[in-house]
Amino acid sequence: MTQPEAKVLLITGEGGLGDRSFNDAGFAGVRRALKELGVGIDLVELNEIGDLTEDTYTSAAAMKKYTLIIGLGFYQDKILNSTARKFPDQNFMLIDAASTEPNVKGVLFREEENAFLAGILAAHVTQQPSLKGINKDKTIGIILGMDAPHLTRYAFSYEAGAKTVANDVNVLVDIVGNFLDRDRGKQIALSQINKGADIIYQVAGGAGLGILDAVGKKEIYAIGEGLNQNHLHPKFIVASTYKHMDLAVFEAIKSAMKGEFVGGNYSYGFKEGSLEVSLEGSEVSLSDEAKRALLTYKQRLIEGRTKAPLTRANLHEYLKILG
Repeated sequence: MTQPEAKVLLITGEGGLGDRSFNDAGFAGVRRALKELGVGIDLVELNEIGDLTEDTYTSAAAMKKYTLIIGLGFYQDKILNSTARKFPDQNFMLIDAASTEPNVKGVLFREEENAFLAGILAAHVTQQPSLKGINKDKTIGIILGMDAPHLTRYAFSYEAGAKTVANDVNVLVDIVGNFLDRDRGKQIALSQINKGADIIYQVAGGAGLGILDAVGKKEIYAIGEGLNQNHLHPKFIVASTYKHMDLAVFEAIKSAMKGEFVGGNYSYGFKEGSLEVSLEGSEVSLSDEAKRALLTYKQRLIEGRTKAPLTRANLHEYLKILG
């Protein structure tokens, strides 16, 4: 009797593939499994978060044909966990959220560590007058896709990192409201630039492409997120932060195919080699001081000597210690 083909279902986050960020990073792991393991792939692309319904998961689980069902995005947690309870023999993977169900692997990345280093870097860039486009305002920006704890921690840690370098740096924080609207992302970025920001950290998924376009148009600087985006505007994107979600997805598929899948919640950061702040592909000439600071504080995060804040209260406590 022929062995049935292993098959995986990937349910993307808002905006689907082509965001050059979060969704594409998750799909990279599935694509690798297709190439190296021969797994079959089905794909559900969400245009908007509202497109996600319980039937999205229950109808898939009821087919009993998937070795693993993978959901990308913290906002999928309630529906995925509810389905997992109804189908205890089906394996699930949830990216960016935790689960209490034994058949769900919840994968969380300590992205606040990336954001902290992004703040370190931004504070150095805004004080590097040798770079064209840098003004005297010491103002930096960060633009989030949504107002949710999973994302606001980026803003708190970004500010903490920046003020570790210079406590008089002004940090602008804005929110797009979704991960789709590139035009709104661009307009918010232009607004921050008009307020004096000369470097902006985009944490807005597909909407972030509009932010990066604004930065390129105005010839200031940016930090990308989700994948290495430096090549999109190499003269203006100084670095990109991302998590090795592709590897986490690939390894989960591999274990499920071997019958070795284990549920539970997993947390990954620099210590586990799961985060990246990449300068590769950027043509921006960073100061040696900025590069040394990145290495120094990455090591401090790994060793636990510095802890990136998750909440506003954590940030206030951190700034109080800084003095």
